[in-house]
Amino acid sequence: MEFSLKIYNRIGLFYLFCIAVLGVILRLMFVAPVGISYKNILHTHSHIALLGWVYSGIIVLLYQLFIQKKYRNRKKFREIFIATQITIIGMFVTFPIQGYALFSIIFSTLFLLCSYWFAYFFIKKVSFKLKKSNSFKLAKTGLYYLILSSLGPWSLGIIMTKLGASSPLYKNAIYFYLHFQYNGWITVILLSFFLYYLEKSNIHLTRNVFKRFSVYLHLSIFLTFFISVLWMKPSSFIYGIAVGGSILQVIAFGILLKFILISWKYLRTDLTKFKTKLFFILGFIFLAKLIMQLLGSFPNLANSMALDREIVIGYLHWNFLGIGTFGLLFFLYLFHSIKLKKFDIYCFLAAFLLTEGLLFYKGMILQTGGNLFSEYFLYLLLASCLFLIATGSIFIRNLK
Repeated sequence: MEFSLKIYNRIGLFYLFCIAVLGVILRLMFVAPVGISYKNILHTHSHIALLGWVYSGIIVLLYQLFIQKKYRNRKKFREIFIATQITIIGMFVTFPIQGYALFSIIFSTLFLLCSYWFAYFFIKKVSFKLKKSNSFKLAKTGLYYLILSSLGPWSLGIIMTKLGASSPLYKNAIYFYLHFQYNGWITVILLSFFLYYLEKSNIHLTRNVFKRFSVYLHLSIFLTFFISVLWMKPSSFIYGIAVGGSILQVIAFGILLKFILISWKYLRTDLTKFKTKLFFILGFIFLAKLIMQLLGSFPNLANSMALDREIVIGYLHWNFLGIGTFGLLFFLYLFHSIKLKKFDIYCFLAAFLLTEGLLFYKGMILQTGGNLFSEYFLYLLLASCLFLIATGSIFIRNLK
């Protein structure tokens, strides 16, 4: 791996450590007075998580796997990466100070423009021998979902001006962005990394299998957006679309799972025991997400869960921490971009499962009208500290 790629990956891992620090600060605010704005730190945490860590990590790996390392390509990617980092640092500074205001909005807008720049660069400069590969087709589509998701932030200004923040469209614009981030951009890109690995191992999805998988996957991504609007208690037709989208996504991953089982005896020869464990853990996280999504699209559960803040946060964390962060760490490790040890992963997973368990527990308690145990927020803080240990260990390990 070239020297500059190591630097790029270290920057991404630094953001991962920073969001763990911000997460601990957010949990600490429920235990002891901190004296800073919760809302501003929350905005900083979410933006650095999605745009600093996940986005930076993904584009570096896309560049590493798909782009020919010619001098012009290296130079252009460096320019894009540096410009992007300036916008991220700008958000890192302005969000804690002012929250959503002039300068943080300017840097957020500039970031969107940088993401368009990268998408154009990637599609134009992809290695010629990979242009017809299934992995590139998915990667390119993933970038289209990234661009599509940005319609959410672009529309917020218009909605605020015309209708105000209390309008249902304001909340739906945010959900539109989040949905096409975790169900679109992040999921599809991670799948492209997986297909790339299969192709490098000389394991290829047939044209018919890939076509069926793609059709079901992309249809499901658009249809499952309607799960995000169920909080409005729409007509039964919208519930039907949401359920249908969830079922289509199960079918899509069923097609992929069937292919994996058929090809497993060839695939496992290239995986170490530790990587095999990580692969199965990621598969379990994906499966749990599909089950939660399917159950959450039915009217009775949707009506009770959609307005439960803790359940919504738990579900979003499952996607962004479980699939997004753990999935990205897995593929960075799989392609020898970063170093990981068992301690790092097991500590991260312990933090993930404990915090998710506590969030869903609180949601269920509030649903049933019960009372939280007195030390709930302290335990949530301690569980979040495990993220700090895990991400700190990963960052320091990759500085050596």
